Amino acid sequence: MRLIDEALNCMPSFADETIGGYRPQLNSIGDIKSFAVEEKWDDCATVEIFKVRGTAHPDYCGISWRELLSAGKRMPQNLALLDSNPEYYVSRDKKHPSMNFEMVDGSLYLAGDGNHRTCIARFYLNLICESFLHGVELREFVTDKVARANFNKVKELLDSKGLFHVEALPLKEKVSREDSPGRHVEKFKVDVLLKNRMNGMEHTLSTYGCDPLIGILEKWSFLNRHGIGLPEILRKD
Repeated sequence: MRLIDEALNCMPSFADETIGGYRPQLNSIGDIKSFAVEEKWDDCATVEIFKVRGTAHPDYCGISWRELLSAGKRMPQNLALLDSNPEYYVSRDKKHPSMNFEMVDGSLYLAGDGNHRTCIARFYLNLICESFLHGVELREFVTDKVARANFNKVKELLDSKGLFHVEALPLKEKVSREDSPGRHVEKFKVDVLLKNRMNGMEHTLSTYGCDPLIGILEKWSFLNRHGIGLPEILRKD
């Protein structure tokens, strides 16, 4: 009996779970990575395989792990390799070809190569009572949730008040980087950049200093109607 048949006979609880999508650049608040205040890269990392929530590959998000195992485009070749070399899935050596994962605020996704192998690893490691896959490439992003929320609020208010001449953009500045063999850690500061397309003004706000602007925007109709001192960055003239 093939190893994967043994794994399927166990019928793990995750087999019919839907594989989620991973498209951080299409997040409702913009590119989620623009709000990362810490980024880590490890060329030979270890991940807990059962925490993989989804994939960036459009062909596989939305189907179940069992469906990918049964109908993945290159699954027969990968299953044959599992039978000939099961050690691959427990070895701590760097995976070749690479397997590319990304973790955003603790949520793990497959961001590049390795969809079929990730699926096989889940079933096979479950069979042998293991949880960790070694030797993969991992990028971790820790985002500033307050910055994201404040930016989102400013952007929503600008749109709802019809201030389409003012654009809000996340402004990310690197403040440090630490390198070691096969890995690095970068830290960033994130602000909000306002750009007025009518008068050419630009203004940078600390993401933790957005409350005064949010207050003005929430009272925009009243202030505009009565001509009460509007910030120049919001004016059309």
